[in-house]
Amino acid sequence: MTHVISPGSPHHAAARAFAITLRRAMAKHRLGPKSLARICGVNYTSIWHYESARSFPELEAARKLADALEDETLVEIVLRERTSICPCGNVFVTNRGPRRRFCSDRCARRMREGKDLQLTPTVARHRLTEYRGAVEQMCFTCTLQIDGLCRNSSCALRPVSPLPLAAQT
Repeated sequence: MTHVISPGSPHHAAARAFAITLRRAMAKHRLGPKSLARICGVNYTSIWHYESARSFPELEAARKLADALEDETLVEIVLRERTSICPCGNVFVTNRGPRRRFCSDRCARRMREGKDLQLTPTVARHRLTEYRGAVEQMCFTCTLQIDGLCRNSSCALRPVSPLPLAAQT
């Protein structure tokens, strides 16, 4: 079911971006809403609503449209708008309806009860891996040295850098 988005809605900007991208992709492939509906299996009325920024698609509809129009930007817009971070640290995607604040009923209940939401070990490991990768990328980009040694002992990333410090001369 398609829900109409009002101009004051927080989803309105994303709906407009999706509509602009959809119209451009349709024009590029010389497709109208009815022919696109036949190709990808999304309801014609829904496509008309997306095209006019009156509603915002679910992820599955965006994937079908992106496949038919060969434009992954459509999926990226939907993912960006529908992805949230729970206070517990979990990253989750809300596929339908308004954006949720919590990743699960358990987190919502714990918050209502006034209990702290703590990172799960899985989320903590995932974040640590992301942070290490980001630091490593920054260090290697910064040095651009063949020997792989850090030359800046006063760098703010030095305590967590994976690169060994070059001998001081």
